[in-house]
Amino acid sequence: RRKPYELVIAGCGNEDYIDEARVALRRRVAEMPEPTVRAVGDALKAEIGRLHKETIFVQWPRASRTRPQALFIVGFVSPEGNVGLWKTFDLAVSPIDYFHFIGVADSYANLVAARLLKQGLPAAIAHHLLTQIISEARRVYGVGGDIQTVSVQSAGSMPFFNSGILGKRYLWGLEDSLHSAIRSALETNSERTETHLRALSDGVKEFWLTSQDTAVW
Repeated sequence: RRKPYELVIAGCGNEDYIDEARVALRRRVAEMPEPTVRAVGDALKAEIGRLHKETIFVQWPRASRTRPQALFIVGFVSPEGNVGLWKTFDLAVSPIDYFHFIGVADSYANLVAARLLKQGLPAAIAHHLLTQIISEARRVYGVGGDIQTVSVQSAGSMPFFNSGILGKRYLWGLEDSLHSAIRSALETNSERTETHLRALSDGVKEFWLTSQDTAVW
């Protein structure tokens, strides 16, 4: 039996071109006997090249500023747990080193991310910051509609919540406090930021004390 893999494709631009490339790339990967990160990266380059050379550039002048675009962020997790993440622009396909945004609010998102995200952050913290940045970009620009957020952690990474002492609902409540604090900080509202941070700090202290009381040594 073939081992499962994960393929996530996000697109920005002309919906028809995005759907065409998305379906074709999924078909290419599905036909691979043993999909690997390198093979999927090569398939993505081939499909992006085909989309532009055989479709977009045929219907629109290559140098036209008004021609539609199809930009992609593609993530792949192999059956062995290896992760590949790529971005595209026209014919160019390149790996994503740290973070990348596409869409109408990409300039805002990149600016905020450059200020908040630092190399070496734990995956859970980076995830929370990124989802909040996306939320703020949608709120500021009034776009986005029904967006699905997908987070992929590589094999061997630490889980978001490493304890069942208080339950996940309590810990997600702490996450809500973190999001509220980040939102207030982005709005430069220092008073509200302090209020949210105090609530977050109190919750973390309670979690720590409870974990100490119930820990098994």
